[in-house]
Amino acid sequence: MTDLLPLSLILLGFVPLYWRLVGFNLSVTSVFMGAIWLIYGAGYVAFTRFFGPGVFESLLPPNPDNKLAQYLICGRELSQYNFILQTSINLNIIPTFDRAISLLFIGLTLGCMLADRVCSSSPQKMRLAMNEWSAKPPEAIGPTRNWMLTLVSAGALLLLVYFMVHDHQISKVWRYFISQAGEFEKIKMRQSEGGSDSYFFNLMLCTVLPFICFYLIASLKERRGSFLTLALLITLFVALAKLALLSKAPVVVFFAQICLLFQLRKTLRFRGAIVWTFLAALTTLFVMTFVANPELNATQGLGFVLYRIFMAPNEALLEYFAAIPHLIPHTWGLDNRFLAKILQITPLEATHFRVSELYRGVKGHSTNTMFIGDAWAQFGWAGVIAGSALAGFMFRWVDVQMIIVRKKSAASIAGLALAYFAAFTALSTALQTSFLTGGLLMVVPLVWLFSRTRPSSPLVQ
Repeated sequence: MTDLLPLSLILLGFVPLYWRLVGFNLSVTSVFMGAIWLIYGAGYVAFTRFFGPGVFESLLPPNPDNKLAQYLICGRELSQYNFILQTSINLNIIPTFDRAISLLFIGLTLGCMLADRVCSSSPQKMRLAMNEWSAKPPEAIGPTRNWMLTLVSAGALLLLVYFMVHDHQISKVWRYFISQAGEFEKIKMRQSEGGSDSYFFNLMLCTVLPFICFYLIASLKERRGSFLTLALLITLFVALAKLALLSKAPVVVFFAQICLLFQLRKTLRFRGAIVWTFLAALTTLFVMTFVANPELNATQGLGFVLYRIFMAPNEALLEYFAAIPHLIPHTWGLDNRFLAKILQITPLEATHFRVSELYRGVKGHSTNTMFIGDAWAQFGWAGVIAGSALAGFMFRWVDVQMIIVRKKSAASIAGLALAYFAAFTALSTALQTSFLTGGLLMVVPLVWLFSRTRPSSPLVQ
């Protein structure tokens, strides 16, 4: 495996850089980069060098009912890896893929360093701010803010109740949970009934509504009965709306955000409670897997979850690099509706639909992957490099604004919790989706609106 040496050196070299630059903590940059290293670093090596080629298939039980192939979504087999390689015109898929993953980590590092330079920050300043965060309680909310927060929360609650009734969320979730339909039927149900037909509400559900929920929870130290009631009600209605998306990930991420938020109220350092948060999220995902795939047993369910976390993302990304540009040309941004409208042309069909149709032969389904897949589809190597650097810059910039500039407050705690969702979104779809639907671009404005005081640092905003 000498071809793996350059990538291995970059992946191993990234670890001390990661430790020195951002550290192992609850900052959004640390969580984001750490997740990328686990899934698209270590997970990528495991997928392309071991599990993908089937090196460990001999360790599986001979009974076809127990094969790992039965765990995979839509009945796809583990040999999907070999199928992609054998049907591709590009004979250098893996070397190309290796270079893209290497550039991903280089770009993330450079983007993070650039953010520090632009904001006059440094790893040392960030560590000092984190120590100060741990030593002080959140900023108290004044009486005026209490009234404003109550009004905003009441408005959010009315919005949630309206769409709960309008979208028939309770009956929709009930049917999905008790249904004994298989994976294909559940996918069709999700596509036809999941979520709301209102783009406005879908956007609010990803950004403003969770932020209000997080802000209320972060403010509970004052033990006000109205705050506690509002926090519980909004949390329940937001959770119901996310369940109505009929997908496992949104509600799992939402509860993980809440668990991390309680830790953020105390410190940005990792503590033992984080392990329990991870286990709770994994357990929730395990349960949701059985809801979507009732035919699986416990062993198959665990294999399915591990596959979906570590193998499936790399498999989807491999499909992009195998198909583009040899079977599907680079779009050069012409699949973007806004740009196509400026140029007065018909936008190209979204790449995730085209890739899915190519490898699954089914029109209308999509293959979503992390942000460098979409960047590669649009602008090739330039997209991979620029997208990685932009991601590193933006997540670090948000950390600087929340931790160093704003310091510890209910608003900054809620902002960090909301930014975790943007990080998760970037791990599974395009970067611009992470910025908009994921809410990353809304973090700083929302924190500014809900903050009691001005920033306490002259750093760039």
